[in-house]
Amino acid sequence: MPADLDNFLDPVPPPLICPVCQEAAWPPVIACENQHVLCDDCIESMLEADDVPALCPTCRAPLKEDFVECTLGKRIFEGLRFQCVRSTQGCAWSGPISNEHEHAHFSCEYREVVCYTCREKSLAKDGVKHTTICPSALVAWPNGDNDVCGKIRQGNLEQHMAVCTRFRCRNFAFCGAQSTRANLEEHQPRCTSLISRLDAVEKEASSLRAQLASRPPRLPSPPRPPKPQPQDKPLITSLDPPGMSRTHLLLIRLDEGSFVADLDKETVKKVSAPVGPGRPLRSRSPPPQRQGGDDRWAVPVQRGGQGGGGGGGGKRSRFDSPPRRGRTWGRGG
Repeated sequence: MPADLDNFLDPVPPPLICPVCQEAAWPPVIACENQHVLCDDCIESMLEADDVPALCPTCRAPLKEDFVECTLGKRIFEGLRFQCVRSTQGCAWSGPISNEHEHAHFSCEYREVVCYTCREKSLAKDGVKHTTICPSALVAWPNGDNDVCGKIRQGNLEQHMAVCTRFRCRNFAFCGAQSTRANLEEHQPRCTSLISRLDAVEKEASSLRAQLASRPPRLPSPPRPPKPQPQDKPLITSLDPPGMSRTHLLLIRLDEGSFVADLDKETVKKVSAPVGPGRPLRSRSPPPQRQGGDDRWAVPVQRGGQGGGGGGGGKRSRFDSPPRRGRTWGRGG
């Protein structure tokens, strides 16, 4: 394909200008036996024509069908500065003509590209901008977790973000809150304030732990002896007479308890009884004594002296009881 002479920043030598198209003969090929140079496209089209003889335009010599590349002409072209074919659009690239093809098709920012989602054409330099506005472009979920909602079409992103409940709080590692974006705008300030308060409490706790660790260890107090447990006294002990059944022993204990209770009641009555001038004192009866070898029990009689009154100063018998105050036992005469 011939190169435009206007794109060369350096002048092209006349022998390297194609006599057919009047453009730079790139890539240069030898057309005839006189070493005249033509461009590759022009010599092929002349050889393929049937109605016109294939003659060299310069010397009218027959064209060679097995034409070869002009090595000298190629070296001359490599030394010339060539600018990008899109220089009129704003591309400022310039370099050897052999590198122009790669630049024009792969690295030129003014080349035309097609969006692979919406098939819209745009310049390569605007491709990134078009991607952000292309309604069919797949964009990542804006909360940074693509595996939650997956990638979303650019045209549906705003609608999805308004109802999506999987937005995470910026303090998600602490609170685990996950809701819509509107709810998180109210939640996040309070959550951040709570985290700052907890950090202050943790620092204070660490300071207290350090103070406790710096103190000398406290000796452990001796263990307290266990408190004695009260034990009920058994109703039957080893001092009870042997040979009695347990039922008999229990009955004896019950009788003894009721007898003691009766004695306690009688004592209370005697102590609480009133004593006055109208109430005579009661004296206990003397214990009975046996007389002689009799089996009868009799009250001993005090034998008085002469006279009918009792209580004289006569001789006392060994059966007489000692005189008592207030009353004398025995009979008169």
